[in-house]
Amino acid sequence: MKKTLTAIILSLAAAATLSLGMAACGNPDDGTPAGATNGLEYTLSDDGTYYTLAGIGTATETEIIIPETYRDLPVTEIEADAFRSNKDITAVTIPASITTIGPAVFNDCSSLESVTFEGGELDSLGNFAFINCTSLTEIALPEGIPTIGTYTFSGCSNLTAITIPASVTSIEASAFTLCNRLATINYRGSRTQWAGIDIEDQNEALYEANINYNS
Repeated sequence: MKKTLTAIILSLAAAATLSLGMAACGNPDDGTPAGATNGLEYTLSDDGTYYTLAGIGTATETEIIIPETYRDLPVTEIEADAFRSNKDITAVTIPASITTIGPAVFNDCSSLESVTFEGGELDSLGNFAFINCTSLTEIALPEGIPTIGTYTFSGCSNLTAITIPASVTSIEASAFTLCNRLATINYRGSRTQWAGIDIEDQNEALYEANINYNS
């Protein structure tokens, strides 16, 4: 009897350990690769060739790791409002497969401290994408983005440093309004290229920050 009870306890412990491991490292049964956050919500494209990340779904982790693939298809977009007003997430890792981030994706994610882009090129960064992310202190945008849209970083009151790619040719109105602590801009292009960027109104923070060129 004691041996049977011990075997049951060990079996339950092993099952619990496996369950925790799957939650932290992805769940092959639902198509989430190992190392990625399990439970995120996805939408299959109309032509059935890629997935779009639609929202937090049933995920409970505070550090979100978005996979490059889901059910063996690439994840290429993050839908508008996907994480809007989520007060729990503190960090997000965005894979190189993501080419489009929709409007207001991280709008009012006030606990978000870290956003990591794992290489690749981003074709589009939506308006209001990081508005009011008051815990965000620094971010390095990937190459490819032509425009930093209106209110993209507005209200990021603790943002102190940003890396801007040389691909940016315009920064729209109020993209950096109320970013009063922005002290450092690491620009991947030259001084001449920076001077050629069309910077619209209500972006005073960009003129008050120290700019490091070709960095």
